[in-house]
Amino acid sequence: MSQELLLASNVTEVISSSHFLYLLDFLNASRAGFAQKEAGISFQTFLSSLSISLLYCAFQVITFSLLRTRLRNIYQPNRLFTNIIGKHESSPKEGLFSWVVEILVEPISNYKKSGLDAYFFLRYMCFLLFLFLGLAILNIPILIPVNYMSGYQRYTMIDLELYTNGTVPSVEGLDMISMSNIAPKFSQRLSVHLTMAVVSILWFHGLLIIELKNYIEVKNKYLSDSDNFLFTNKLHSYHNTILIQNVPLKLLNRQELTEMFRRLCGAQVQNIWFIYNYGDIRDIYKSEIKKLTELERLLTTDIHRRLFQESTPKIEGIPPTMTRAYWMTVCHNLKHASIEFGNKTYLPTVVFRPLDIPIQEAVKKLQETRHLLKERIARFIKRDNGTMPVYHRYNKVFVQFRDPLHALILNQIQISGHLNELNKTVTLINPRDIIWRNLSIQSNMFAFARVIGGNFLSTCVILGWVIPVAFIGLISQLPYLTALIPLLSWMNFLPTYLTDVMSNYLSVVLLMCLSELVPHLFRYISHIKGKITGADVEMDVQRWMFVFLFIHIFLVVTISSGYTVIVEGLVNNPVSIPNILATNLPKCSNFFFSYITIRGLSYFGNNLLQNHELFCNSFVYPWIDWTPREKFERLSKVPEYKWGSVYPTFAVLGSIGLIYCILSPVIVVFCCVAFALVLLSFKYTLKYQYQQKPVSENYGQLYPTALFQLYSGVYFMEACLIGMFALSRDEDGQANCLYHALLTFVLMISTAAGQSQIKLMFGALLTKTTPLMLTRDGTDGDECALRSADFSTSMFNDTFYEECFKHYNKIVWMPKDNYSFSLQMITYLSALGLECSNAYCELTDEGEVVINGYPPDYI
Repeated sequence: MSQELLLASNVTEVISSSHFLYLLDFLNASRAGFAQKEAGISFQTFLSSLSISLLYCAFQVITFSLLRTRLRNIYQPNRLFTNIIGKHESSPKEGLFSWVVEILVEPISNYKKSGLDAYFFLRYMCFLLFLFLGLAILNIPILIPVNYMSGYQRYTMIDLELYTNGTVPSVEGLDMISMSNIAPKFSQRLSVHLTMAVVSILWFHGLLIIELKNYIEVKNKYLSDSDNFLFTNKLHSYHNTILIQNVPLKLLNRQELTEMFRRLCGAQVQNIWFIYNYGDIRDIYKSEIKKLTELERLLTTDIHRRLFQESTPKIEGIPPTMTRAYWMTVCHNLKHASIEFGNKTYLPTVVFRPLDIPIQEAVKKLQETRHLLKERIARFIKRDNGTMPVYHRYNKVFVQFRDPLHALILNQIQISGHLNELNKTVTLINPRDIIWRNLSIQSNMFAFARVIGGNFLSTCVILGWVIPVAFIGLISQLPYLTALIPLLSWMNFLPTYLTDVMSNYLSVVLLMCLSELVPHLFRYISHIKGKITGADVEMDVQRWMFVFLFIHIFLVVTISSGYTVIVEGLVNNPVSIPNILATNLPKCSNFFFSYITIRGLSYFGNNLLQNHELFCNSFVYPWIDWTPREKFERLSKVPEYKWGSVYPTFAVLGSIGLIYCILSPVIVVFCCVAFALVLLSFKYTLKYQYQQKPVSENYGQLYPTALFQLYSGVYFMEACLIGMFALSRDEDGQANCLYHALLTFVLMISTAAGQSQIKLMFGALLTKTTPLMLTRDGTDGDECALRSADFSTSMFNDTFYEECFKHYNKIVWMPKDNYSFSLQMITYLSALGLECSNAYCELTDEGEVVINGYPPDYI
């Protein structure tokens, strides 16, 4: 029996016995402390470990530079879309690396047009870059020489005999310039580290206060400008609209609400939107969209079929039977084609039945659905206007005022004196960002239960994530895997080279997929909590993602024991925290040198090359974008950053840099390199690739949260220093830095007090609330009223109704062809009462759909 099978047999016995807890210990400690394996590596080894990442990043950057002007739908999608609809904007220069200079000189202030979340993320990268650049100037010239000159290698032969009995602890490689190199004889030099810790923390607080002041100034100026909150038609404004929750039943009336607001603050109401049960109309609307898509696919397929059947002799170049479009036509038609022989039906391989009957059926279904939807919407409008009995109204209402000042006043005051009545208000809501299903939550107790349940699930994700990671780790140890899952026992007999590939690469791929799943899990849980907008979801995700990443990127890989053991120890003896950190953290500095550098390189290269989009555009989208509308929607759907999961990633890296800025100050150099590369890549993507004015916008509110999350690094650095000072011993084995530990503890208390005072000092100014004094400077109430003059309470305004109410009959869009097949179809369908068009798109003789503009029904 081979060694692997013997191990598998032993594991099976363990699992089947009462010692199953041994396996749980394996799961608990699967990644615990593996960062300590990097202790003592040399600078050459460190560079070698980065070589693959450097080469791959260089490959990505060169590939991106070659493709960026050729594949504009990937690397310039926001420019491509705006040029299609007639808003011509500048494109990047043609030179291979000309984009580097262009992006370097681009002022960050120009990115405010991308939204404050995007602008302040660039500010965050600049803040981190400036923070660690200052720490490099302060700490490296002082601490590295002290660390290097204070090791055992500086002992004389007499010192070695007296104090070490001839045995010297091994400190090698990069550890020789870290704090862990300081020998007992030179332990009094730790006073330098304490001094530099105080200077570093003061530097951090100085930058923090400056940034918070800048944040308030920029945010207030942006929010006081009403032009930032108008839709493209300049009529639908949500700057002056407020969502009020927990509205009592007696006030769910336009007249009552209008009178109440007039009495409260003299507010003039422009529009009121109630919240209803939209379920049946929503379902009909989705069905109508589905039927329209199916009809346009049938029409496009029919034109393809006629083109390849009737025009083959006229096509030059590539034979039609070799094109992608031809084979897609064959596959699509097989679903609708059949030949009958007696009572049996057979599928042909080449012969096609004309699509006239399927098209007629599709047209009939579409018209029936549209008629039903129109009837339901008309009935709803009559009820909403009060001419018929109303639907059941939920206890929430959108109110639009003529002057945005009144919306801001009502958002900042206590409206009602009754418990749980008119007590929750939200402003600056983008209608497209609303999670309509969560608006239907009526009961406060049910909403509270959902929040508690959601927080419980988030906690389970954080604490339980080690289990799936550990099971993926089992793939690199096939005997364990096959013992756990007997059906996979055949894998024990595979050749060694196959099991090596599975062990080394499959686990890496699965871990990557597992990591990508985390933000989606937290967003789903945020929906469970009843968050009303996507912006609220991103705020919630930011908080939980930071905790998750800090625990699993930093703590789990740093502490040598499983975290269940840590938690048990902390509960029983909280004073042990500094000792735990002092014992484990210094050994992991080299690992985080590599981690931060590789993370910066990977984000830089992946952000530019867009591997996923490049793959999909090459192998996926050509097969699923079949109709002109599908292709246009793909081209016009500019990607959007989910800032709730982007900010925490770099908040954790910044925290790790702060933790090690005293323990191993060379880390600040790698932080500067990583953050500079990330800043460069985000400046390009925000300018050319990603959505400008995103829907889920928090107006920079994520920024102060990310700044305050850096305090985690400060506190852990202080706690580790306390532990190292407490554990420090002189040549005679006597504790000699207890006063240093006490002073560091005082420093930690002062840091906490400073953080509390800063939060208290800035207070509500850090939220997205606009100060009332600024509204008159930036917004004219009469101007807003004029812009909304076309809308009144007697006219149906669908701004804050669900998408299904903003419906209009879309024109059936098909591609134009050189043989007038589409014109024949338009004539045929128009006779059936269906509006059609083949404008702004064409079907080439090679079967490719080319978009020359926007759909004829585009708004």
